[in-house]
Amino acid sequence: MTPSRLVFGIERAWLAADRLWPPFVNQLVVQGEGTPDPDAWSRALAAVLPSWPALGARLRGVVSRARWTADGSPPRLSVVDGNLGRPGHPALARPLDAEAGPVVEVVLGPGHVVLRTHHALFDGRAAWALAEDLGAALRGASIRGARFADVREPPAPRWPEAPTLVPLAVCGPADVAAPPTWTRRTLRTSTRGLVPRLAVALTRSRGEALRISVPVDLRESGDRVAANLTGFVRVTLGVGDELAEVKIRLREALASDEARGSLGAADGLRHLPLWLIAALGGRSARAELNAGRARSSAAISNLGRQDAGVFDEPGFVGRSLWWIPPANPGSPCFLTLTGHAEGVELCVALAAGLGADGRLDAVADSLAAAMAPLQEGGSE
Repeated sequence: MTPSRLVFGIERAWLAADRLWPPFVNQLVVQGEGTPDPDAWSRALAAVLPSWPALGARLRGVVSRARWTADGSPPRLSVVDGNLGRPGHPALARPLDAEAGPVVEVVLGPGHVVLRTHHALFDGRAAWALAEDLGAALRGASIRGARFADVREPPAPRWPEAPTLVPLAVCGPADVAAPPTWTRRTLRTSTRGLVPRLAVALTRSRGEALRISVPVDLRESGDRVAANLTGFVRVTLGVGDELAEVKIRLREALASDEARGSLGAADGLRHLPLWLIAALGGRSARAELNAGRARSSAAISNLGRQDAGVFDEPGFVGRSLWWIPPANPGSPCFLTLTGHAEGVELCVALAAGLGADGRLDAVADSLAAAMAPLQEGGSE
């Protein structure tokens, strides 16, 4: 029997986002020395597929009967020229097909490997577990795999009323049709309190109170699940808020049921067709961008410290890695933090034209300066 499972409500939201603003994907970029071997990668993808049925998943059925079934196209392997470590490479803008597959792609280029996973089916934790197994397969080590067919959503409490609108983190004119842009800064800084420090820096750079959304993985510790099980909490900051106060507020939010409630809030989407979810989401995003306000000013995702050598093989050695944020008009300011042996990578992505006219670099430079080594007691 073909492995399958029901599509979660939150996954339907991301499927609708992908229809509106493709590609809605996670993109892990590993930069290193040498050239990755396509033959070795082809063997690695074949080796992990039996333990990762989600790699061949596709969307079947409609509304509440919609399911992920593992009978779609297998992962795609692409070899390209050019610099995959810089914004603008066309390989980073290609959609992944949730209805036929593939939902996973590996892109190889000189000095780079990019793992691309459809965000409706893979959140950051699932994508990193896949990266670890692909790296193990490259080196002939054991593959751990991930559960797929028997995955269930965690029980969720009632989600509170939708918050009032707050200013976007980046001001200036918006254009829903403009593609997202991103940039990266390498930070030599303490790894303590990265999310609250970045939230404070973003609020002070904007000069008014903001509400920051922070993704939260809802798996049990050590559970390897191929799904999107990421909820989120929201924290409101004023310009004069001290870092210690913001840390407490964030800890309290993370200890609450808010993240689980955010998953439960999406349950009603099971009963709406994707075209209607997309239409409602698009209308809401346009209205918020035109008003310069949103439910959340920005999202900050801390992926933690990860091994840049995850894809090492005889011809390629990784030196740094980062995640390109899936910014879109519904989440127009998205930042990721990824630690590795040589520093912390800050990626800033702005959608809907908010990064035009030098605004993207200005925001990134301002945040990088605010996260300097002297902040939070120096490096560690």
